[in-house]
Amino acid sequence: MPDTITFGDRVTHKLHPDWVRGAVIKVENAIVGCKPAPSVTVRFSNFGLKVFAGNSLPLTPLQGERLPRGC
Repeated sequence: MPDTITFGDRVTHKLHPDWVRGAVIKVENAIVGCKPAPSVTVRFSNFGLKVFAGNSLPLTPLQGERLPRGC
């Protein structure tokens, strides 16, 4: 998993810019194809909650944007 995506990051989806930006609300370990891989849950402004799993995530972190602590 890219070390740049962590809880609280703001991200965009590479293939769906119309979803606008999302906030990473959970990062955990998962099993994909019998191998360990990350699972990232994102709440998008215009699309709602989405879960992504795998070592090649379609997410781009937005530099300098994070959720405030405690959210």
